[in-house]
Amino acid sequence: MQENNVFDRFILGLIAMGVLVAAIGVIAVATRPATATGSAGAEAAPFTAVISLKEFSITGDLVVPAGRVHLDVVNDGSAVHNLFLRGTDTGTVDLGPGERQVLDLGVLTPGDIELFCAVPGHEQAGMVATLTVAEAGTEVEPVAGDRDSPPDWEELDRAMTESMLAFPAETEGKGNVALEPVIQPDGTKEFEITAEITPWEVEPGIFVDAWTYNGIVPGPQIRVDVGDNVRVIVHNRLPMGTDVHWHGIDTPNNMDGVAPYTQDLIKSGEDFVYEFEADAPGIGMYHAHHHAQMQVPNGLFATFIIGDVPIPRGQTVSGVEIPNDLEIAQEIPMVLNDAGVIGYSLNGKSFPATEP
Repeated sequence: MQENNVFDRFILGLIAMGVLVAAIGVIAVATRPATATGSAGAEAAPFTAVISLKEFSITGDLVVPAGRVHLDVVNDGSAVHNLFLRGTDTGTVDLGPGERQVLDLGVLTPGDIELFCAVPGHEQAGMVATLTVAEAGTEVEPVAGDRDSPPDWEELDRAMTESMLAFPAETEGKGNVALEPVIQPDGTKEFEITAEITPWEVEPGIFVDAWTYNGIVPGPQIRVDVGDNVRVIVHNRLPMGTDVHWHGIDTPNNMDGVAPYTQDLIKSGEDFVYEFEADAPGIGMYHAHHHAQMQVPNGLFATFIIGDVPIPRGQTVSGVEIPNDLEIAQEIPMVLNDAGVIGYSLNGKSFPATEP
């Protein structure tokens, strides 16, 4: 954040990047892969399956009968997506929001075909699915529905009104709470964080398996003063390795948290100690760097603040005169996320469970 922005003292707009992130797609491994033999000689009308692309999933008619198959691929998301069949050159062009393309897969034999989005980062974010080709003659009921039918406007009105009247809804857990340090004899401020998978209520009644620091999303806020010596003890209780990168914070290279370059990976069950001096004011964050596209949007992110950011008192910022006697009434750290199991959220909660 720029130091000459008056909002720096009371709003932290730290966005965990949605493009890195991700809900994990389950890939079925076919013991008898399906094949496309081409449409020549096949006279039967094709089975048309509707496939929906959005951030970040592939859904729709994922079971089709053996024989001629068309995929009616529709981008129901808000970003550009495409669809490809693994191990082939068959795929769509890049589709903008609302665009669609029909793929002729020819004649398919029973088995499984892996579908994925080839836009960089989207497959890792969860855009992968399995198209199952059933035996010929199998009755397959389309699940995508009639996309040309009008929406239920009354139901949309009801759902929105119900959600708004529920605000602010109560949920278990509160993220972004301050973590108090243990002051060592030499004055070092020591913090402990544990990375683990924890049930987290993102909205009323909706629990997800979040990847958390100390069991909350965002993780605990760490705040120190300029000149403090900082020690952070990290316990990895995740099923995979991790590390902690201090984003926007100056550290020695071997404390920067970018495994395997600046340190060894913190394997599951292991611990690691980060030590550095907080040598300048800063508003930053700490987050997993290893497999960030999965670990960050699923919850491994938190705020890290050093000292006080100067307020441009008496200056003019974007045409606004900042009073010389300006006093800050309240600081409101806000951490936004827009993907992974946490989904679109503010301080780890989705509406109507967001704080006023």
